[in-house]
Amino acid sequence: MYVKTGLGKDFIMPIKTNRKIALNKKDKLNGKYVTVSTLELKENDKQEIYLEGVSFPLILIRQIFKNEDGSQGVLYLVSSDLTLTYDKIMAIYHKRWKVEEYHKSLKQHVALCKSPTKRVRTQSNHIFASIYSFSSLPAGRQVGVFRYKSEA
Repeated sequence: MYVKTGLGKDFIMPIKTNRKIALNKKDKLNGKYVTVSTLELKENDKQEIYLEGVSFPLILIRQIFKNEDGSQGVLYLVSSDLTLTYDKIMAIYHKRWKVEEYHKSLKQHVALCKSPTKRVRTQSNHIFASIYSFSSLPAGRQVGVFRYKSEA
């Protein structure tokens, strides 16, 4: 709510399958909600919905993907920008996911979270050293973090 109404910005974010949604404004006003998991939404379609507790409409999409173990996963994304297409939402979300991979790599490969430091100066030095170490990693360990397996 704050991002859209307070900051005047749009957003894209994942939602859990147990979140309650109304399929139109009338259902929202009558308190008629269903869970996201019960909605039959095709992969490349988008649907305007009203999320419980949110006063403005959102666009909902569903992405189906394959996990590394061969199982199938489902991701539901909502956007406050009603003009976006399915492909545009996925492209924007994919860019965001690269940031998640970067943070995960910082934590896994260069021990960013294992800092024993207590003071701002030493914490800043540790963060700088971690980012520097990350940039010094071979390219294969920086990109595709989830596919990397340690030889040890």
